Amino acid sequence: MGVSYLVFTLNEESAAWLQENGTEVDTDASSRYPTLSELREELSRLDGYTSEETIGKNSVDFEVVDEKGYANGWSTTIWAKSEDNDLMHPDNEEEVRMTFHKGDPELAVLICEKLIHRCGPLVLIVDVDGSPLRINGSVDRAALESWLGD
Repeated sequence: MGVSYLVFTLNEESAAWLQENGTEVDTDASSRYPTLSELREELSRLDGYTSEETIGKNSVDFEVVDEKGYANGWSTTIWAKSEDNDLMHPDNEEEVRMTFHKGDPELAVLICEKLIHRCGPLVLIVDVDGSPLRINGSVDRAALESWLGD
């Protein structure tokens, strides 16, 4: 069984939940999910990584792998789904919910850091314990290690 990292936007509901769980939040900040084309563009800009895309029934999946290979670097699978799961799969300009599935958390953070200049702050949540990591700029190493250690 692998760990997944769920991506959420910052809105009133998620900000209130974060504050209840001891995470500082700028209450004036808001964000949105990236569009499929924005996600593709940011993945194509990741130095040292390749990204392979598969179009599924109701999602677009990206396999992001360090150019050194699976055994020698970070990798992750991203499931990108439209807000309306009844669609066959999201179109290019539709916002997509993302889940990083069974991958390296550092790579998930790196990808979110690349997306925030387009979308605003994002929140990564570990699916097994619900621990959140707010990403609104470059995440410092101490915060990342604390989150991974939770």
